[in-house]
Amino acid sequence: MVDTSIRVTEELADELYRRKSRGQSYEEVIWALIEKADNADSEESHVDDARVSETQTQAEEQPLDRPLAGHLAAVDFPSTQDREECEEAVLAAYEFLQATGRATMQDFVETVMPEYSLGYAVPDLESGKRYKGAWWRRVVKPGLKELPGVVPPSSGQSEWRHQPDE
Repeated sequence: MVDTSIRVTEELADELYRRKSRGQSYEEVIWALIEKADNADSEESHVDDARVSETQTQAEEQPLDRPLAGHLAAVDFPSTQDREECEEAVLAAYEFLQATGRATMQDFVETVMPEYSLGYAVPDLESGKRYKGAWWRRVVKPGLKELPGVVPPSSGQSEWRHQPDE
């Protein structure tokens, strides 16, 4: 298998993220969508919703395959938070960054935090307003810095990037 990155619009990345279940990879989501489209095009076949649903249920029941969790071993997450849940939040942010190629802190807060809030209050950010909460400062930001291919913003910049070769 070859790992590669693709660039998609922010809208498509958000839609893929919305369709992805916990424990399910983006690859599985894309293949399911392709299979569904192929089946819809065929007069003789129909979408096997039960099988797709069964696959999603199995993915949700299985623990996350977290080969990247080893990169997070040195991160000092808040002692008041469950370490595994912190790692899941960081890995969700990492998957989002992989899917979009680049994202700002506000993108992570608006897209990832609602599902992986760890009990922190999800802010309603107005344009230009900066989030200063612990979810970003003490969990996601330090975790992302440890993962392969993540390029933090340069001084004075705000955009995080994913470059698999770095």
